[in-house]
Amino acid sequence: MILLISLIRVGQAQVLSVKPNSPQIFRGETVTLTCRISGGNGLYYWYRDGFNVHRSAENYYTIKVDQSHKYRCYGTIYGRTTAWSNEVTLSVIERPKAVLTLQPDGQIFSGQEVTFTCEIRGHADTEWMYNWNKDGVQISSYTESRKYSFTPVESLSAKYTCSGRRRSDSQTSETSNTVTLTVSEKPKPTVRVNPQSSVYTGDRVTLNCNLLSNGWTFLWYKDRVQVAEDTNTLHDTVSNAGETVYQCKARRGNYDSELSDPVTLTVRALPKPVVSINPDEQVYRGETVTLRCDLQDEEDSDWIYSWNKDGSGVSSEQEYRISSAETSHAGKYTCRGRERGGSHWSHTSDAVTLTVSGSTYNTVIVFVSVGLSLAFLFIILLLILCWWHKSNKGKDRDIQQNSNQTPGQNPSQSGAEDSQSGHAPLQTDDDAGPSDVIYTELEIKPQKKAKKNQVKVSVEYGTVYSQLKQRHRSGRSEYTTEQTREKRERSSSCVQ
Repeated sequence: MILLISLIRVGQAQVLSVKPNSPQIFRGETVTLTCRISGGNGLYYWYRDGFNVHRSAENYYTIKVDQSHKYRCYGTIYGRTTAWSNEVTLSVIERPKAVLTLQPDGQIFSGQEVTFTCEIRGHADTEWMYNWNKDGVQISSYTESRKYSFTPVESLSAKYTCSGRRRSDSQTSETSNTVTLTVSEKPKPTVRVNPQSSVYTGDRVTLNCNLLSNGWTFLWYKDRVQVAEDTNTLHDTVSNAGETVYQCKARRGNYDSELSDPVTLTVRALPKPVVSINPDEQVYRGETVTLRCDLQDEEDSDWIYSWNKDGSGVSSEQEYRISSAETSHAGKYTCRGRERGGSHWSHTSDAVTLTVSGSTYNTVIVFVSVGLSLAFLFIILLLILCWWHKSNKGKDRDIQQNSNQTPGQNPSQSGAEDSQSGHAPLQTDDDAGPSDVIYTELEIKPQKKAKKNQVKVSVEYGTVYSQLKQRHRSGRSEYTTEQTREKRERSSSCVQ
């Protein structure tokens, strides 16, 4: 409010004063003009820009200014008018509007400190006092600080405004814009990992920490140890097989979010295939050979296989089948697998060397030839042995017959009797006496006829019985003694 005072004295120059003495008046501000006349007891007349605008018995005039004007006044004393007061110009300017801002901007969470700032733009050189309102209710009355800070401890939603009052003349700014503060529960980010399928040692994985607001930096934890503080994306190369746990949280200023739920990443060592070969690593020409590539602890359907022979590709099947082996198939074979629909390659298997020799038919011929040669040599040895046994048998018979004959016996007679009876009796000389007669009876068993074209050598032990009769005379008496001998003799026979 402005007081414009005009002191008018009869016979004296009139003085018009303004209190407070403000060079500028905000549009819409209420101003009071006061015209004082010493001893005045009549009416007071007010002129604006040369036109009478007000007459009153009161010496003050209250107006609400909307633009700049020039004002003067005079009065009456006992019916006489006084001189004009001095002219006062009121300069009217637009009322400034307060601007309210909130930090941090965006979504606010419980436990996070917030700061409101009230700024009267265009009047930085003016001293202001600040007033704060929440949902239309004053919460802080005209403080010197243009900032208002507090920490909400629970979720809420409220509307805040501010205004300024000029310290020098108490003129006020317009009320600020309305800022709605919405406080949410403490946030909790989520972690996503890529790839989400099988992860093997040496792979590079990408993890994203997601939070639906802006202005955050992110802290990453691997097995509960902080490993990074950066953007919401983490790139990590896994080197060890096993389980690795990842978590993240967001930070804005000195405020931290909740820690995310843990994400467990299972890392497997790259498999190494094993090659099996059937029937064997050494085969003959013409044989069928099957090589199989197996990845331990892996599903066969998840992999595509690749075979190499001496470094060159030969097949893309899990089993590599050679229907008729040739020497050109000999070499070192390896295999490895590639994950179906992915980019992972297994380790390369250990090399298996396939050796292809001459055909089995030639080998059989060689074996048969060697066997027949050995059999032929064996037959020759048997024939020699047979001949040797025959020779020895003839000599033994001759010696035995000669040893059993008496000196006077005729060998030819003995042979004749043998041919007729099949026995070979041994007798003494004709000159021998009755008491010197010796009878010997030999029994020879016939041998069975061997089968034709069969060579057989046998050694048998036969029993030869000899019967010896002796007649004795002594004076008038005569008696006969008989003795039978048993002798085992070895005989050899060779039958073809």
